[in-house]
Amino acid sequence: MMKYLKPLIILLMIAVSLVACNGSKDPATILTSTTWGIDVEATISKIKTLTPEKLKELFSNDEEEKEVMAKMAKVRFIFKKEGIVKSTDGNRSNTGTWEISEDGKTLTFVSKKGVDPSIFTIQSMSANKIVMIEEDARKSRYKPFVYSVLKAVD
Repeated sequence: MMKYLKPLIILLMIAVSLVACNGSKDPATILTSTTWGIDVEATISKIKTLTPEKLKELFSNDEEEKEVMAKMAKVRFIFKKEGIVKSTDGNRSNTGTWEISEDGKTLTFVSKKGVDPSIFTIQSMSANKIVMIEEDARKSRYKPFVYSVLKAVD
């Protein structure tokens, strides 16, 4: 009997571990489960594939690019279950609202009343990484940063 009990317990422990590691696949739960930061290198890489000429326009030299990347690395987003999002860059903070579509493919941010929302199409989402692109990049206040890759930093 003990001969079969030990493998059964090991299998049960593996199954429990796999379920615990998998976590929720619900987009709202994923968003609110951690603090998010910008994955600067991944974001810049994605932007370069879309708009290399815009990136050249934005940065006049390598020092300026490094400075912007350093600022981006400090940005944090905290999504609250009530639909509130707090962002900070270490110096300033902002509170706005967020909403995710029922299918989990569209994320909408509103930073201030009276300001057009930023609407992102989510290309992929996991417990530690979100890849999204702003739907109407022509309206983006953050051109050419229409592509965002967020990573869990908590």
